[in-house]
Amino acid sequence: MTSAASLKAPYQRGLSLRDMIERDSIPVTECGCWIWLGALSGGRYGGIKVSGRVVRTNRAAWIAYHGNEPSNLHVLHHCDMPLCVNPDHLFLGTHQDNMDDKERKGRGNQPSGDRNGARTKPWSRSRGDNHYRRRLKLARETAI
Repeated sequence: MTSAASLKAPYQRGLSLRDMIERDSIPVTECGCWIWLGALSGGRYGGIKVSGRVVRTNRAAWIAYHGNEPSNLHVLHHCDMPLCVNPDHLFLGTHQDNMDDKERKGRGNQPSGDRNGARTKPWSRSRGDNHYRRRLKLARETAI
């Protein structure tokens, strides 16, 4: 278990975890989210280095505002915004809670086979000469 008080990194000039989160996020008044503007971890989520390890910012925000790290639980979003670090938008849950929340909000059961978007909307996918890798290859070949 990690406590909020112990999460200070010397390279952050003594800033607390809460200070780092507030410094590197911006409030969006329309939705109430605090959008993380710092580094990303895993593509869609924010990441912050804490005590020598990278922690997702939603988990770091939970620790900073609610106390100890929830060891066996996930930190989930009410708002479904991966970059949100507003502690009021976060809640704890199991993996199953996360899957149930996803289904309830209509983000589960992605179509496969003939129902997949690549088949129903082929114009929305880059294929052949329109694919970025093919364009890059053609650009390199013409540059030679």
